[in-house]
Amino acid sequence: MNRSFFAILFVFVFLFSGLQTGLAHEDENLNYPVITLKEALEKAQNNNPKLNAARQRIAIAEGELKQAGLYPNPELGFEVEKIGGNGQYAGTGVMETTFEVSQEIVTANKLRKSSRVAKLDKQIAQHEAELQSLALKLEVTKKYIEILSIFEILEIENEYLNLSERNAEAVRKKVQAGEIPLIDETRAMVELASVQTSHKKLIRELETARYELASLWGETTTEFNLETPEISNINLDSEFYSDCKNRISEHPELKIANNKVAKAKAQSILAKAQATGNFEFAMG
Repeated sequence: MNRSFFAILFVFVFLFSGLQTGLAHEDENLNYPVITLKEALEKAQNNNPKLNAARQRIAIAEGELKQAGLYPNPELGFEVEKIGGNGQYAGTGVMETTFEVSQEIVTANKLRKSSRVAKLDKQIAQHEAELQSLALKLEVTKKYIEILSIFEILEIENEYLNLSERNAEAVRKKVQAGEIPLIDETRAMVELASVQTSHKKLIRELETARYELASLWGETTTEFNLETPEISNINLDSEFYSDCKNRISEHPELKIANNKVAKAKAQSILAKAQATGNFEFAMG
């Protein structure tokens, strides 16, 4: 009997210490700065690594577009004759130097056609960045609401945990008073252990979701809180949602597909033009 009592007492102390740790963890979170949904969206749009990479591809395509429309640079060459020979050709006395400037003449409208391909490449990069931005906004909003949902569930779990703790304490006192058998305390402790496990799991899920949200703006810290209105009161008719409604023809993915088809046609036209040789004009 005594062994069973002390074993249950040890389990109770262990569970209670775990509860205190979890509640202390929640208290620490209360001091973190609050981030609204709008702020989370702005942070992600400004700092998301994938979106920034997509924007960099636009800059690269812009540079290639400028280069595609430029004429080849003229070339300067020179030739030296009658130097380093024997007799009258010894030394540099009779050396002859010829300078030559040459310019490749591009035919068959290759520059215009090459610029067309480069322009389509730039448009594809722009639409891919637009698509990445849209997907990011949806992902941030989804993750934000997921965290709010966990917060609401956690509030209920906290209340349930407190009730289970009080119930276990009440049962323990009744057992000590001899009002009920020891088996009732065992049942109460098992129930408390189950609730405590569920509570800890929920806290881990919350931390994971917070980390995943922070990673969308390129950070690993989870030291922030969210604005916590009722989920049903969150306004989802934000600008990017209204832009999406009834605009299937303007969807970035469809634009990308159309641009890729146009680029393939432009490349075919350019390839035919490149089959026509250029000629070079030189003078010296």
